[in-house]
Amino acid sequence: MSTAPASSPRSLFVDAFRGTLVYSIPYVGQRAVGILVLAVVTRVLTRDDFGMLSLLEQVGSVLSILLCGSFSASLGYFYFRKDLLTQRARVVGTVILGSVLLGVGAASISWPASGFLAEKVFRSRDALRYLPLVFLSMPFDFGLEAFYGWLRVENLQTAFARISLLKIALAASGIVVLVGVFKMQVMAYLGTNLCVNAIVTAILVAYLFRRARPSASFSLFVEMFRFSVPLGLSLIAMFVVNFGDQFVLRQYRSLAEVGVYALAYRLGMVVALAYQSFHTYWAAQVYGILQREDADPVFARLFTYASLLLCLCVLILTLGAKPGLRLLVAPDFRAAAPLIPVLAGANAIRSVSEFLRCRFLAAGRPAYKTYIDWAGLAVSLTLYFLLIPRLGMWGGAIATLGTFVVMALLSIVGTYWMDPYKVESARLLKMGTVFAVILILYYLVPVSSFVAQAAWSSLLLALFPVGLWGLRFPTEGERQTLRSALYAVVSRHRRSADA
Repeated sequence: MSTAPASSPRSLFVDAFRGTLVYSIPYVGQRAVGILVLAVVTRVLTRDDFGMLSLLEQVGSVLSILLCGSFSASLGYFYFRKDLLTQRARVVGTVILGSVLLGVGAASISWPASGFLAEKVFRSRDALRYLPLVFLSMPFDFGLEAFYGWLRVENLQTAFARISLLKIALAASGIVVLVGVFKMQVMAYLGTNLCVNAIVTAILVAYLFRRARPSASFSLFVEMFRFSVPLGLSLIAMFVVNFGDQFVLRQYRSLAEVGVYALAYRLGMVVALAYQSFHTYWAAQVYGILQREDADPVFARLFTYASLLLCLCVLILTLGAKPGLRLLVAPDFRAAAPLIPVLAGANAIRSVSEFLRCRFLAAGRPAYKTYIDWAGLAVSLTLYFLLIPRLGMWGGAIATLGTFVVMALLSIVGTYWMDPYKVESARLLKMGTVFAVILILYYLVPVSSFVAQAAWSSLLLALFPVGLWGLRFPTEGERQTLRSALYAVVSRHRRSADA
């Protein structure tokens, strides 16, 4: 198979920007709508309810990982395998049907364990009312993961964004009405998600059959299952790293404290979710990019752009935490504000680690990535049990930060040892300087009123691009691109005004 000639670096950066933009639509939309929904549900749900919801979501995720929820991740490999290029409809049909059947099996296995989970994990009999809805959602959850994988491998970006936004809108509408208006609390939250998943699954089934006539193969299912089993190992490790703190926290503190910490963690993870849209592009393109003749400068530039995105997200969350929570949530939840900067910084460091570890995959050494994931698991468990019993939710936040710092250091050392590379050190130093100065000013000048907090945070955020420009962070080519974009916007505005 012939390969297309390498595009220019500028074309590649434009392509990366466009891909990131498309994939960011559902990611950012989900988080933005979620924050708005918080303003409703936190005025109806108690902190105990919110803690219960968070633990239900995490239990569902754990069970999915343990019970072959990673099966659909095998789609990409088999979809592009040369001997199956003419049988893609069979590959797609097998992965979707197989995912649904595995979801049914997972629900059947989990249901009898309801009593054990309620007693040992939730430490509340109330969980017995809600766990059946979690189990009933599993076949739809597994199936939707397979459908979304199909949309990505088919490169149906617009369809992916549209169906994701439809799912977000339906879920938000149902939750606002049932929880916010009818005060149906936790049961309505879970029931809405179950109904929405069923509706979206039906839509995707119809869409699939309009485009293809899928079939299924048992022998292919077995191959896919074997391929997917190792992928679950890293997922298990990273789930514990990401969410184990909430389970440990529940063993030592109240559900109310779990609820506050869960809110802070969700908001802190906005950084990782914002980066995920870029990572969706990078993880797919890294193989070709690192084979280019100009791979070193292209990699260095993309690393700078990823770092810039992460710094901006951390600043927005840090500066906006206090005024944002005062505006959006009930007073009982505002204790989450001091935790948000720590968790946002932790997720930024985590994202840097993920960016670098893609070099392992491109080099054909995925085991190195797994080693770091499991090292992170060991570090996180140690820190959780050392810090959470003494410091509560602050212990969870500090442990999360420490874990991702260790994983980032291992990723930096491991990838550089495997294949030395360069980064744009001078530009990264300028970015870090502006970032640090803004944070120092923020913490040195505390303000109390909502108006003052909002104004001071807005001013500091505006200093970020100003400081970068003043330190000549943009290259000449980037400056010219920004000038051209600004000129185009001004010209369009003038034409509209004249019309």
